[in-house]
Amino acid sequence: MEEHDNHLRRKFMEFPYVSATRKQLMVDLMSTLEERLQSQLLPCSLPPEARSFKNKNPNGSPKHQFIYQIRPEIISD
Repeated sequence: MEEHDNHLRRKFMEFPYVSATRKQLMVDLMSTLEERLQSQLLPCSLPPEARSFKNKNPNGSPKHQFIYQIRPEIISD
């Protein structure tokens, strides 16, 4: 399962439809978010086939979507 998660993360970080400058900005942004929110990011509870999917844009090109789930931790006193 972890290998599948790593594959999805690599695919997500490709940002194939943006310029090199914007791609680097997005990679930096996502890396910063992951670093800062690491303790709050929990593994996705969705089955692998529901974690990512391809859809067709109106112009026929593939569109990739990846979902990050951020769930608040329950803190009890």
